[in-house]
Amino acid sequence: MVRVLGAMAAGVAVALAAAGAWADGVIRGPLSFTGADTVRIERLVGNLKVVPLLAGPVEVLIQGPEDEVAQIAVEQLGDAVVLRQPPGNWSFFRLWQDRVQVTLRMPQRTGLAVAGLVGDAEIGDTRGTVALEVTGGRVRIGEVARVKLKSVGSADVSVAAVAGMLEAEMQGSGELECGPVGEAAIAMMGSGEVDVGPVAGALRLTVSGSGKAEFAAVAGPVRVDVMGSGTVEIEGGTAQPLVASIAGSGRFRLDGEAAGADVTVAGSGSARVRRVSGEVRSHRSGSGSIQLGDREG
Repeated sequence: MVRVLGAMAAGVAVALAAAGAWADGVIRGPLSFTGADTVRIERLVGNLKVVPLLAGPVEVLIQGPEDEVAQIAVEQLGDAVVLRQPPGNWSFFRLWQDRVQVTLRMPQRTGLAVAGLVGDAEIGDTRGTVALEVTGGRVRIGEVARVKLKSVGSADVSVAAVAGMLEAEMQGSGELECGPVGEAAIAMMGSGEVDVGPVAGALRLTVSGSGKAEFAAVAGPVRVDVMGSGTVEIEGGTAQPLVASIAGSGRFRLDGEAAGADVTVAGSGSARVRRVSGEVRSHRSGSGSIQLGDREG
């Protein structure tokens, strides 16, 4: 039977038990904090859910195995609420079958920084800044102002929309799917996949390995570097200008326009741009190919 720690109504415990939550565990909280504009989670092996509110305090609810729940420290340091989970000895079964769950209720535009997440996360429309380091797991993020993401392993991350900068570092075979963004700086290492909507401003992309990146459209300066056998495809828009470098057997395609282009292919790779205008330069060494509008390099 679920036991409740802290000032929780009995009805909440009954509802959680009825929903199949924690047949053997505890609930701690909600812990309430006022005057905070940031929440920091410094380590979490478990699942995270963030519920944005129009106003109110930051509230933290923790549920899971009693020993793990008791070890998690939660405190307010100045204008930040900080949650720390100490290192522990986790069996594979416990890691994936008996996780801690942390639920945050916080006002929109509150900053969120999560370092060392091993598990899943569901983050609503915070309209604020989200910084996240995740290993494996499934992450769903709503509409936010800015995202700084570090993904390791096979993490599956999706973001509804980013008003400002999408900054991502992906190591491994993970996936990133995102709607429209203000600008983007993405580094891929491994065999991961990226699918991003329209980019309103600058795009900076580095692909090392066999990864694949797709973008719906661009409307600002574009810099792409591919090292290895990776693939980059931009479906439309105008790069103002385009600088692209392919080293190896990688492929680059812009099915739109480059208002100024500087393209280099070294090896057996290829670069294709449907339309070009302004100053155009190309450099090719090896058996690769360059097609810039009706010009072949």
